[in-house]
Amino acid sequence: MKPKIILCLALLLMTFKLSALELIIETPKTILKSTEGVSFVVSFHNNSTTNLLLNCGMVLGNGLQSWDSLEAELKNEAGRRIPMTLHWGVGAVSGRIYFLGLPLHTGSSYELLVSPNDYYVGIGEHMKPGKYEINFIYHGKRSPYRDSTQMPACWEGEVRSNILKFEVLAE
Repeated sequence: MKPKIILCLALLLMTFKLSALELIIETPKTILKSTEGVSFVVSFHNNSTTNLLLNCGMVLGNGLQSWDSLEAELKNEAGRRIPMTLHWGVGAVSGRIYFLGLPLHTGSSYELLVSPNDYYVGIGEHMKPGKYEINFIYHGKRSPYRDSTQMPACWEGEVRSNILKFEVLAE
């Protein structure tokens, strides 16, 4: 009876420890001036033994990409959440919408650059001087724009990135 319990516990621990998808954020500069804005690199890593198809959002008819499945959580040094909206330069949608799928083969990665032009902080102002921390969350879900007869199912779940700390200096 004890070997069965140990085996069940080992399988349970492996399930929680190994995630099929890993999200990592980095920034080239951790100390910057308030007028510069901060850029991030969001890396998607497929750690599973199978290929994954991620539903990242939508591609508009003019080619603009909107990564709707990605969310950012920005906090100040006191731990208070600051509203941050990823808009990707898309003001309004009028026209045709396509599936923005990201195929990740076993062991592969994809890096997405998030520039200061891709998000709003608060009501669009610059970040005030201070220390901040940010993490990104990917929400994997089915897509209404995907042709299910020609593509594999999208990976479903939620993955949080590491917490990245940075500082904004006064001018």
